[in-house]
Amino acid sequence: MKSGWKWMLAGLVAVAAGTAWAQGSDENITKDQVVAIVDMAAEAIAADAQGTFVKITSSEHPFVDQANPALYVFVYDMDVNMMAHPNKALPGRNY
Repeated sequence: MKSGWKWMLAGLVAVAAGTAWAQGSDENITKDQVVAIVDMAAEAIAADAQGTFVKITSSEHPFVDQANPALYVFVYDMDVNMMAHPNKALPGRNY
């Protein structure tokens, strides 16, 4: 199950982190930046999911990029429940 979480969350993190990049944001977010934040978040989640969710929800760097706050991580589970998001009002909601 742990490895399943890693891949499921990595994919969801990719969607989350890539939103501004995919939409052609004026924030100049590159594909390489998205891949890097996804890889970093997936590793952190695999090592300590709950601790990482706390850091994401607390808007901690590197889960919210200090140089470009438009690049950030949020995470859904397989039931489309928001597990972690820098906007503290969103975790726990189901979409």
